[in-house]
Amino acid sequence: MENVFTLDVSFEGQQSCLSCRKHPRSENSELCDRCELDRQTGAILPKSKYFAFYDNEHDGVIPLAGYSASLLKDHRDVGRKIPYLLLRLNDTDLAEVAKIPALPKYVAKNVAPMPDCNACSHRQRCTARDESTVAAEIATFGCIANRALGRSLLGFLKADADKMSHIFRFGLKRDSADGDRNVDTISRLSTLSRQLDTFFTGWMQHLAEAEFNDCYTVFSGGDDLFFVGPWDRIIALAERVNRDFRRLTANPDITLSVGIATTQSRYPVARAGELAENALEKSKQAGGDSLTLLGSTLSWPQWESVRAEWETLKPHLDKIPSAFLHALVQYGSMWRRYIKEGDTMGLRYQPLLAYNMARNLDARQMPDVYHWAEGLLKIKPGDARQHLILDNLGLIATLLILSRERGG
Repeated sequence: MENVFTLDVSFEGQQSCLSCRKHPRSENSELCDRCELDRQTGAILPKSKYFAFYDNEHDGVIPLAGYSASLLKDHRDVGRKIPYLLLRLNDTDLAEVAKIPALPKYVAKNVAPMPDCNACSHRQRCTARDESTVAAEIATFGCIANRALGRSLLGFLKADADKMSHIFRFGLKRDSADGDRNVDTISRLSTLSRQLDTFFTGWMQHLAEAEFNDCYTVFSGGDDLFFVGPWDRIIALAERVNRDFRRLTANPDITLSVGIATTQSRYPVARAGELAENALEKSKQAGGDSLTLLGSTLSWPQWESVRAEWETLKPHLDKIPSAFLHALVQYGSMWRRYIKEGDTMGLRYQPLLAYNMARNLDARQMPDVYHWAEGLLKIKPGDARQHLILDNLGLIATLLILSRERGG
């Protein structure tokens, strides 16, 4: 059926689809037929409980190479068109569809709701209200960004399990010289694959619904995921996913890499996805088991230390001058030039920091912040904490800047 897998591209002179830019617009829409179907399917998916497959192309809404499928909100929607297979989404109770061939299927499909919220009540102007949405109960990206504590920015999270092809090829093998039998059977490989997929579908759906309901699922399954949410919540989600993934595998050789991009709410999603993918690739190139955020790539233990410094200073944000935080970003760059390039001029950060402290920090009003900054003035060989702070001073300062309300 070659015709099913080939696309007609002879649409010269027609306007391209506003979304994919690959196919011509349909007669009554700015989207092509494929993107319009994606839009309609995406609008139904969050509330759908079943996915029905039909053995012809007429009974279902979604064409599938001579077959078809439909999303159903209730088992009573099956009607007279009996599917040859029914998948119950995120529920293993099949009693209500006992007369139809059915299986449970986990799917990550959370979308951020738009309740009667006051998240924007403290802001001068709610940009989310200027955005149109097909389903009024689904939050716009503008609304999601406004739910962040601090700057109204979106976070785009991409995560991927490291070296999975290697793990599937060699992870269950045993050295026959030791007398151990190989355990890389088809059933065990299938079990490993199902467990991973269940984590990235079922568990991620549970996490999103229970703890991260302000985050939007683009996709999650297999061994990777892509979420959008308030920038600070996306960081928390990345930490939670990594922690839970380690609990699942209980194996230090099976790790997770993460890339996060932060943008304004109106930034094109496709480009933001590319930024997140580039960040993820940096984590992979660093050997995996890493997080890349705001241009910095850190191992997970390093990130935990940076997170601790961020949390230590965050309660004092109302007293720390913005000029001092922006100066810290500059001092961090100077230190990195000294470390990476041997540029001794980078050590000028020390007198500059000392002058800035004397001018902008009051040791009596904020002794904790003053003591923290004072610890950066004199280089202490062998002091791992001090060097970690200096190596990531720009990242820590940027996180603090983003944690402050715009205009604060």
